[in-house]
Order: sequence, then C-alpha cells, then structure tokens
Amino acid sequence: MSMAMVYAVRTNAGMVNRLKDKYGKLWLAAEVVLFVLVGAAVDIRYTLSAGLGAWQ
Repeated sequence: MSMAMVYAVRTNAGMVNRLKDKYGKLWLAAEVVLFVLVGAAVDIRYTLSAGLGAWQ
C-alpha cells in the first residue's frame, strides 16, 4: 500500500487512474476465484451435522 502511495505521488494522475482501474478489474476476477476456493474447502457434512444452531 505504501508503494502505491509513493507511486501515486511521483507519477501523473492519468497513469495512476489507469492502473487503479486495471487492478480493480483484476480484483473482481480474483475475488470470485477466492470465494469459490473457500467454498470448495467447506465440508458440507460438517455443516449439516451442526444443525439449526449454526444458523443463529
């Protein structure tokens, strides 16, 4: 984060905005992959055996 702030101060605003947009789009794709992998790691049998107490 500090590297991004230093880069933002030392370069022009147009370059920073383009990079911000590109990394924002990259994060959207990475976020989907992250949640799919976390969901795949959840053991459904354990979740079902926890019962209704887990929902509260």
